[in-house]
Amino acid sequence: MTDLMLTVERTKSQDDLGGQTNAEANSLSSNPHDGESARLDIKISREKNSLVQINQFPTELLVAIFYASLEGFRDRFEGLKTIASVAWLWYSIVKESHWLWTVLDSRTPREHLPIFLQRAGHLPLNIKMHPELLSLNFDVDQEDSPNTAFLATVLPELSRWKEASLILHGGHWDFQEKLEQPAPLLKKFHMECETFGEGPPQFDLFQGQAPELAELSIQGLPIRWNTSIFSNLVSISIWGIPGSGPTVEDVLQWIVSSARLRSFQLCGSPLSPSTTHQDILPVETPQLKSLNISDIPSSSIKHVLSRIRAPTLRELVVRPDPPTVTERDSVDLPKFFDASLLHFSPAIGSSISHAQSLTISMYAPRGSMSVSTTQEADRNEGIAIDFDHQPGISGLRLCLELLLRDVSICPPTSLSIVGLNEVSEKDLLWILDNAINEHVTDLSIRNSGDDSFLAFLCKERYLGGVVKWPFPKLKRLSIPNRAVVSVERLARLLTQRYAPDVEELSSTPTPDPQSPLILEGPDRLDSLAIENATFSRSDYNILASIVGDGFIGARVED
Repeated sequence: MTDLMLTVERTKSQDDLGGQTNAEANSLSSNPHDGESARLDIKISREKNSLVQINQFPTELLVAIFYASLEGFRDRFEGLKTIASVAWLWYSIVKESHWLWTVLDSRTPREHLPIFLQRAGHLPLNIKMHPELLSLNFDVDQEDSPNTAFLATVLPELSRWKEASLILHGGHWDFQEKLEQPAPLLKKFHMECETFGEGPPQFDLFQGQAPELAELSIQGLPIRWNTSIFSNLVSISIWGIPGSGPTVEDVLQWIVSSARLRSFQLCGSPLSPSTTHQDILPVETPQLKSLNISDIPSSSIKHVLSRIRAPTLRELVVRPDPPTVTERDSVDLPKFFDASLLHFSPAIGSSISHAQSLTISMYAPRGSMSVSTTQEADRNEGIAIDFDHQPGISGLRLCLELLLRDVSICPPTSLSIVGLNEVSEKDLLWILDNAINEHVTDLSIRNSGDDSFLAFLCKERYLGGVVKWPFPKLKRLSIPNRAVVSVERLARLLTQRYAPDVEELSSTPTPDPQSPLILEGPDRLDSLAIENATFSRSDYNILASIVGDGFIGARVED
């Protein structure tokens, strides 16, 4: 295609699609001879252009390619003009294909939105409202606000919506009454409400009439919870609802009413008080794959989880609100586990056994612990569970015993311990007999004072005729600033764990000379990280003489 033809085609497409006329087009008529020559060039270029391979594709395929390519344009109108300017065939397709105009995007200039509505014909619409507009310096209460203008254009077309993603501010609450209309074609709906202080009143979304709805996501905007829009859904996501949230009965009724439910999320939305939840029987969700209940009190979580049966569950996220100081003393972890999580054991066990790694984090001062898995990219499963328990090492032991009942399936494990101070060696010895001891490959210790846990790592113990090491598979160790750890202890740790000589390590006498010790040295450390560490040259040389230069990442002062 020649540059002249491209100029003419761009001019023609911009005129018909709402763009500005290019003055170069007038040059064709300024001289009859030149005009005839240009028309001949265009004819030749058209014939050549018709032979381009992509133009041999079926029209339906070209439309699909154009539709996908528009996702790369911030302004879809500019994207359509760009596509139409390439060739007459493409121009004709853009002009005649209603489907290419069915996406109404808040980033499209307001003067072009009526063009999209007109050219979309009677096809269902896809509504996209983008969050970046919220950060611009506009007063959302003004009539000329981009968000307000966009909502004013798309809300009257609610009966044509097929998919919609809305973001509302306080200044947009007057629009919510327009959402109290039936949405007969709607299949996917996502709505966020940015609230500050008191939120909007509860309202009847779609008057409960959205028969085609499959995916529903509501954040920050309270609606009527006992409504038929929660029927026959595939995905439900309720986030950050201020004020009065759903009751336990509402939540379980959604599940009962949606036999094809595959994903359920309830986060940061406290459940309203209920007087009858004790009488609710368990409900089964045969197709539920993903379940996330987070940032609500553990008592509410227990009421919901204890009544959900999901035989095909693959992803489980449970993160209760941390208990208050007064509530902590009443935490009964075994009862919570038995009521809320025991019936999910098959899903938990499957996730752990197929995981690339397992992460266990314990924050002792608050009495909390989290367990999560890392999966391969193509595996859509995993767990992330937070526990609340009594502070101390006993809480760690209890959580491991409850969750990891079959540790033989445990993958390489990363263990992080924060604030576990002044623990006696006696309280740590159980680790040597716990199966988790053989699976920890990464350890991070964030304690203050003279770290007893670090001292525990420096020594092997004689148990039942076997010399056992704490975490013998340990490869990576991270500890806090060495101000609380002496160079002597670090040197001993590195001597014991970096290049151990099993014949010299054990000084434990053999109780029975007829039963010699079985000596099994630990794996070599691969790395040691010390936060904000600065060593004197002499201290660094002591450690480097054991592990060599470059093993310890730290600053050295001469």
